[in-house]
Amino acid sequence: MSHAFFIVALLVVFLPYQVSSACDYKDYACHVASGCSYGCTRGYCWSQCNGICDAARAAASILTGLDENHDHKCICKQWCWLSNGGDKYVKCGKDSDCYWAKTKGCLGSCTW
Repeated sequence: MSHAFFIVALLVVFLPYQVSSACDYKDYACHVASGCSYGCTRGYCWSQCNGICDAARAAASILTGLDENHDHKCICKQWCWLSNGGDKYVKCGKDSDCYWAKTKGCLGSCTW
């Protein structure tokens, strides 16, 4: 029981600083269906993602016994470089170049 309490306490303290609104990067394009911002930075496409928030939601579901149906909308202000569907990053020159890649998935992990 003490491990569960510790994990819940960490989530209560840590998550408010990570949880944000959908499409939180307001200067970039917004994929409305996923709620994720996306764009082109330093010649590569990126997207908002849910790294720590998905892990926290999964841990909370295990600890509470609730099997919630999450819609996977972006709720964290985290981001990742996008994959071309393989093992390469998606190259771009402007935000609109990333439109087709916005749902391809991350190549690597989410970061702050």
